[in-house]
Amino acid sequence: MITIYSKNNYIYKIIKFFIILLFQFIFLKIFAIKNIYQIALDDNPPYSIIEASSKQKGIFYDIMNEALNPANIKFKFTLKDNLIHRTKEEINSQFILYYLFRTPEREYKYHWIYPLIEEQTCVFNMRTSKEITSINNLKNLNIIGTHSGGSGESILRSFGLENKMYFCPSDDICINRLKSREIDAWIAPKVKAMYFINKYHIQNDLNQFFQIYESQIWLASTLNLHTKDEDELRIAIQKFMKIKKYSAILKKYDMSPYQNDITH
Repeated sequence: MITIYSKNNYIYKIIKFFIILLFQFIFLKIFAIKNIYQIALDDNPPYSIIEASSKQKGIFYDIMNEALNPANIKFKFTLKDNLIHRTKEEINSQFILYYLFRTPEREYKYHWIYPLIEEQTCVFNMRTSKEITSINNLKNLNIIGTHSGGSGESILRSFGLENKMYFCPSDDICINRLKSREIDAWIAPKVKAMYFINKYHIQNDLNQFFQIYESQIWLASTLNLHTKDEDELRIAIQKFMKIKKYSAILKKYDMSPYQNDITH
């Protein structure tokens, strides 16, 4: 009887051991499933464009598709407006990616992964007004229009000019306010501004623009991004930026590629 008990006990231990291993394997498999990145888009031409049919396009949309798909990185695009209704806890529990100008005012609000595009933020005003050639000129203006939540707002704040700001719901409205002299100037990224200037054919109505800030548009994320995820995204972006498709996308939208190696 003792021998039988010992043998059965031995078999029981082996079975228990393999059951534990099986559960550990299943557990690891479940938690090894990669979270899907959510990439926030808004109607912000030419960086991202949401058409009436909900079809999406634009510089950032094209870059993300061409960079992440070949790297087998799982992602989906989501509208920024949908994120507004989520709690801070919900957003922090997810991997959300953005395209953003890296400005001093934003530095500690996001996790900065890698720069995508060189871009300049510029100030525009009508030819009937004195040309803007310095920051001091801006201080003498009464109202500067900027798209609410955009890089112009962030930059004006960093220069202590928040009391001069007029928040435009869109850049179309900023241009209309500028043409009707309701604002003295309009601040916007150069490529984005040229998109709207060409749209409204007002090239000859404006002074030479004043470049107030030179920066890059970065791939950024919520602060919860893990180091291994950051490395995965950075490697995919760097690899894509070395091929002709990257230059072709920027050429299509008349933008400059990011060429400098950057450490951060």
